[in-house]
Amino acid sequence: MRALVLSVITASVANACPYASMQGGARILVADSNCGSFASKTCLVSPSCAKIYPQNPISDTSTAFTEVDAVGDLTNYPNKAFNLYHNAIKSVTNMDLSSFTYLSLGRNPLETIANVNFTNNLVFFDIAGCPVSNFVLNVDAFATLDALDKWTDRSSEAAGFRVSQSIASNASACTAVNGKLKLLWEGKTSHTVSVCVLGDLSLLSALAANNSSTGTSTTLVAGLLIGGIVLVVVGAMIVIQRKKEGKWFVPRPKSEDFAPESEPQTPPHESCQYIATSCSPSNQRDQYVYVATI
Repeated sequence: MRALVLSVITASVANACPYASMQGGARILVADSNCGSFASKTCLVSPSCAKIYPQNPISDTSTAFTEVDAVGDLTNYPNKAFNLYHNAIKSVTNMDLSSFTYLSLGRNPLETIANVNFTNNLVFFDIAGCPVSNFVLNVDAFATLDALDKWTDRSSEAAGFRVSQSIASNASACTAVNGKLKLLWEGKTSHTVSVCVLGDLSLLSALAANNSSTGTSTTLVAGLLIGGIVLVVVGAMIVIQRKKEGKWFVPRPKSEDFAPESEPQTPPHESCQYIATSCSPSNQRDQYVYVATI
């Protein structure tokens, strides 16, 4: 009997949903074993790991998502761009995002970003409109973000960072985890972004130099190749121009050109694939989709 009871308890623990601590009505975006019954690698689940919208599987090419309250394990996420703009996410913690090139978290009630990994693969990072008060990064992730330049909201190119307000990480909480406060994007924005950095801060200079040299090397290689592909570039420019004249490019709505500074403008999107919604503008006046090269 005791063996049977222990077997039942062990099975229950093994089958426990890892998201059980989240609020009852939460819609959690995951790319883990919970999506196994779907043909797609990414899915929405409840805190009990029950599938949400099982009749509408998410395409493996989808990179932009709505109706998301939290983010879970993304181990099997198949893309390098991740667009969670204007959802209900309050925290992003303990995640390996090292393969991402594009990450938009803008317009979420996001309070905590902690223990996430970035690498110099990342070229676009968006936290505009997020009330972040707890921002904790290791030295490598900090150096990656700090190397980004500010994104200009008049550009459809997805490159740089977006922040719309100052962030003051708690000094006492930072000290408690053996971290030190450091200003992120200092001199690149009018906002003061204070981050709790874990690790040896003396490594930041070397990491910054490495990020800079990586960018320089990439530019040099590109420059050497230009002479041999002039005809290809000219042909591509013609194709791009034709796309802009057609329906492949969605121009910025005129109303957004006059949006107040307190209302962050919509960032460039990699695609217009959503969960349970269409690609048409939603009832939020600024949720338009841009086609951008990632």
